[in-house]
Amino acid sequence: MADFGDDYSNKFTVNILKARSTSLLFAPVTSDPIEAVTETANATLLALPAGYRDAGLTTDDGPTFSRATETDAVTSHGRTEPSIEDKVSDTLTMAVTFQEANATTLSLYYGLSKASLEGFRDPTTGELFMPTPELPDDPYYRCLAISRDSDRNGRGDVYFGYFLPKVKVSEPAEQAWGKTGEVQFGVTITAFVDDALKYSRAPFYGGPGWKGRAADMGFSALT
Repeated sequence: MADFGDDYSNKFTVNILKARSTSLLFAPVTSDPIEAVTETANATLLALPAGYRDAGLTTDDGPTFSRATETDAVTSHGRTEPSIEDKVSDTLTMAVTFQEANATTLSLYYGLSKASLEGFRDPTTGELFMPTPELPDDPYYRCLAISRDSDRNGRGDVYFGYFLPKVKVSEPAEQAWGKTGEVQFGVTITAFVDDALKYSRAPFYGGPGWKGRAADMGFSALT
């Protein structure tokens, strides 16, 4: 006879994840792609390829990822549901509000490449004066969004997130210059398929804490 608690119920609080700290790193689209975030049997973090830089502090809610899908359905007479339904679009966006003014956030918000920003800097005063063309650069980037959940089970930290090989800003948010609160740089970023890599996103989960809880998550055990 089966037991409900042993055979029908598999619930583990250790499998609940929290994004306790998040970094959003951007690099020129010509930079080397991320192929993994951990290495060795200890699942330690890999060194980053050249060119990736954290965009800095964000508002407390961090980034929000949204998937938008569209389907094409074929209906048939006498049937109450589609006879055929195919997915025709699957797009990922990331909305985030940055709190720092730096080269990365300014590039994202104003749609100007890092090279353009450097060209606009006065070599004597350091002033950044940006005559924006009618159609800004609107550059593509690589983006690594990585969060860390701290050790909850004595097995180490968990790292999770997305590598987005080709992104650009699809919508800058309105910007308020009030006497309270910081000036914010809010953007919505859309992921696109990279021509060479043939994908638009790579979600990942890793780290020693992830490896150590494999059995609790229903995966086969690793040595």
